Amino acid sequence: MKLNIGLLIAFTGLPLISLAESDDARITKLEDEVKKLQDANEEMQKKLNERPVPMIRRRVVPTQSTQQPVKEEEPKEIEENFQGHSYKFIPVKKSWHLAKTDASKRGGYLAVIDTEEENTFINNLIMKASSGAYVRTWIGLNNDNEDHKWEWVNGSKTSYQNWGPGEPNSPDECSGHLGLYGGDPNWEGKWNNVGSDCQMYYVVESEDIKK
Repeated sequence: MKLNIGLLIAFTGLPLISLAESDDARITKLEDEVKKLQDANEEMQKKLNERPVPMIRRRVVPTQSTQQPVKEEEPKEIEENFQGHSYKFIPVKKSWHLAKTDASKRGGYLAVIDTEEENTFINNLIMKASSGAYVRTWIGLNNDNEDHKWEWVNGSKTSYQNWGPGEPNSPDECSGHLGLYGGDPNWEGKWNNVGSDCQMYYVVESEDIKK
């Protein structure tokens, strides 16, 4: 009876020992897997730390400026010579008749244009005086006479003409001016007839302009 019990104990104890060893093996295997994961995590973290930090571009929203808009410069007085005559841009707006009177007081007359070269010169003079901007400027062309024929203030006929498209277009607008208006480049250096009461700058021509 004792032998049987001992054999039973010995026999039944074998699987218990085997089960215990199996648990230890599984724990060891799990510990190895955890160690591998930890190592992999450390390796990944190391690589991330070695990467350069990406630059974050922020969109800058412009704020409304409180600065006052720059005022356009007024034309300046300028005088140049061309083929023995002096031409002076007067940066004061007057009607055509008042401009004509002032030109006479200065010892000259509103500019008379006889050639294309002279027209180009005066147009460039106006641009210089206005810092590159085109401004409407009185010249000495008019039809302020009984026949309403176009002539210059010095009595010479209009042998050279440089009217703009469709000009002159109204007998009631008796005086001519030079300059681009309305932003149309086709009017650069062209003439236009307008009412003599319009207020414009003017060019005085003479051999000796009074200061």
